[in-house]
Amino acid sequence: MYTQEYLKRTAWASGCRSWYKNGKIDGKITATYPGSILHYKEFLETIRGEDFDIQYSEPRNRFSFMGNGLAALEMNKDADLAFYMYK
Repeated sequence: MYTQEYLKRTAWASGCRSWYKNGKIDGKITATYPGSILHYKEFLETIRGEDFDIQYSEPRNRFSFMGNGLAALEMNKDADLAFYMYK
């Protein structure tokens, strides 16, 4: 498997107990991206829609997964909604 082959070259594969290996010293490494941070950034910038089989839970509105259109910050009446304007 591609993931495990890449992760063999990382620090997570060393002989230490890790939550990345379900608390074991040896075994399959999970819960980490199998590549560099630069690769991850490039990967996210070029996600291919054809690799997904999207099924909508609400057939009448395919955009319902987006919620109500407000960020959690906007739901707080005391929030500073212009936080990005300050240095």
